[in-house]
Amino acid sequence: WPFRRYMPVDEGKAHDAADLEELPEIVICNLEAGSLMAIFDSDEFPPTVKELGEDSQLHAYGVVPGMVADTLELADGTIFYEMKVEDLVEHLRDSGEQEGRILTFINPSLRSLTPTPGIPDQSDIPVGEPIEVHLPAGKVGVVLTDQPPVVSRISDESPMIGTGVEVGMIVDTLTLLDEDVTHYELEASELTQLLKDNAESDGRVLRIIPAGMEVTKKPDEPMALEIVLPPGSIGLVFSKASP
Repeated sequence: WPFRRYMPVDEGKAHDAADLEELPEIVICNLEAGSLMAIFDSDEFPPTVKELGEDSQLHAYGVVPGMVADTLELADGTIFYEMKVEDLVEHLRDSGEQEGRILTFINPSLRSLTPTPGIPDQSDIPVGEPIEVHLPAGKVGVVLTDQPPVVSRISDESPMIGTGVEVGMIVDTLTLLDEDVTHYELEASELTQLLKDNAESDGRVLRIIPAGMEVTKKPDEPMALEIVLPPGSIGLVFSKASP
């Protein structure tokens, strides 16, 4: 964190979004456990502070409406970049009982978002073969961003270690063998939730493709076919009770 600065509130001066040019370029907040008591503009990317509650802990650092949430670092060292509002809110909610979280805000008039590190330029990556990863039950140990989901970080304990999956590759599909269903054209937040919801299953299969390869499109739903049957047996055996 090369710009670690802590900005106490100047109680003699109230700031609003119109004063952004007078505010610091970056503000780093060491969060206490609990709610931020902050509202972010749900229609904006990146997450922009819309309103702070009177007792919000962010006041102590000088965060004001109009500032942008840049990165969130959890107590275990996981860092999230280029977050949508719903992603930021979900990460904050899931880690709400943790001490040691670090949330960085930037002044959008002075500084751009920190890009997700380690994702190579897609034009420099030769197109290779897809990799099919059968996940065991438990945590996946990866950080996923964007749509389609890009592998932006792989932990040392991830079951993907040794499979050939590398940072910068794309998750194409998720197949849940227990439910006999395949999910296509996923967003990172949606995929992360599906993996969490099925964490106890050893029937999760990820199809991971190199950057530059097109993702698999969701197949069209089969058209209904109406057949008028004559009296008597139809001569068919159905494998399940439901069609």
